[in-house]
Amino acid sequence: MRTWLLLLLFYLCLQPHAGFADDGNGVLTMSPASSQHVEKPLALAWSKHVKRLSRQTASVVPKGNRSARASLIVTGDDVSRAFVKNQIVDYLNQNLTEKPGTRIQLIVPADLPAKLPEGEDIQVPVTAKIFGAGLKPTKEKISFNVRNKRFSVEAPASLMVSNNPEGFTHPCTLFHETLPDASPVQFLYHHDNRGNVPYLFEVDLVNNEDHPIPIHVMDGIAGPGLHELTVGAVAADRFFSALMHRLGRIVELNGETRHVLVLQKVRPGETVSGLLRLAPLSLGHPIVETRVRALGAGENSEAPVALNSNKSRGIFESPLIAIESEYMVGGDYAFISIGKDLILHEKDTAKPDLGNYGVLYNIHLTLTNPKPTPQTVHVMFSPQAGPAKGVFFVNGALVKVPIVGAAEVYPIYKAELAPNETRRVDIQTMPVGGSFYPVQIIAQP
Repeated sequence: MRTWLLLLLFYLCLQPHAGFADDGNGVLTMSPASSQHVEKPLALAWSKHVKRLSRQTASVVPKGNRSARASLIVTGDDVSRAFVKNQIVDYLNQNLTEKPGTRIQLIVPADLPAKLPEGEDIQVPVTAKIFGAGLKPTKEKISFNVRNKRFSVEAPASLMVSNNPEGFTHPCTLFHETLPDASPVQFLYHHDNRGNVPYLFEVDLVNNEDHPIPIHVMDGIAGPGLHELTVGAVAADRFFSALMHRLGRIVELNGETRHVLVLQKVRPGETVSGLLRLAPLSLGHPIVETRVRALGAGENSEAPVALNSNKSRGIFESPLIAIESEYMVGGDYAFISIGKDLILHEKDTAKPDLGNYGVLYNIHLTLTNPKPTPQTVHVMFSPQAGPAKGVFFVNGALVKVPIVGAAEVYPIYKAELAPNETRRVDIQTMPVGGSFYPVQIIAQP
């Protein structure tokens, strides 16, 4: 008997429409009745181009066609099996709308290759079992062609920040801006629910034009969680991992459509945070939007939102900062500030991005030992404004810094220098949402 494997569930809490949950029988089940997401009075459909579900038959493909095909494009160094599966589920969640009471079970073969190398394709057969009260059950096959496309990740030309207002208490649009033409953008959001009831938090790509716009998407999504420092650091960790491995996907943003990138149920006191790299691959004017919606049949009329004076919002240009520094054993300590100097300003309002949240730092630190004996050098992380966490790539190795108090220190690198040795240390980092920046990087004995 053929062995089947559950799709990984990590991405599912981020997706639109019904979610898939483990029913304990080796399959994923989509059940609107138990879903955290909004139930909509819509029939189940493969896409808007396919005939809607009749009252008599549960179906996701056109009548008379017992199979459907779809193509997905991913990018990255040896894309993992789990990432491929997540993209399949994301596609289905984007293209299926649920009818209350309908259940879907997805079955994916367990023998998929562990890695999908760059430039190669894989065929993934998915079996969908659809059933529900008053509907004739059906089983259909969906064939996915997944290609790992060779893709060069370019540096972002601008930074978009959705952090003002930071908290929400009712349905509202938090951010709505047009992406620059065919120019990569770094997008940071960080928000928390300060209301008394749960809400849906959503990040969308919107295309109001009549032609499709392909967009390459890399992301690091975190939360919801009660500890905002941890949520912000997890988002940065996941984003850096995607960036270092060029791990992403190409979203075909069809004309006059809204594509949901993130959908999370946020309870009172919880925080959501995320970093995305969005690169339009053709001309157009796609919009990125963050918004808050009511659960179920709740009221979604939007009330005005009050902005915070010290939080960031808008578009900031040139979100890359390169720093050269050096430390010589026996000399003064080297102090490198992150989030204090070279502050970015919003292109229209000139308001500062205090802390430089979302800005990428490339630090080149030269360590020199002029002495005739071996010497040890420590590179330390030290918050200046309050408790902070950090995420670093030091010479290509990931370093996660736990919560560190103001003026305290935490080691991120140790160098054992031979006599008369000079060593270059490459550090990549960014101020993470929820933490108190600026911080200092200190090179010392």
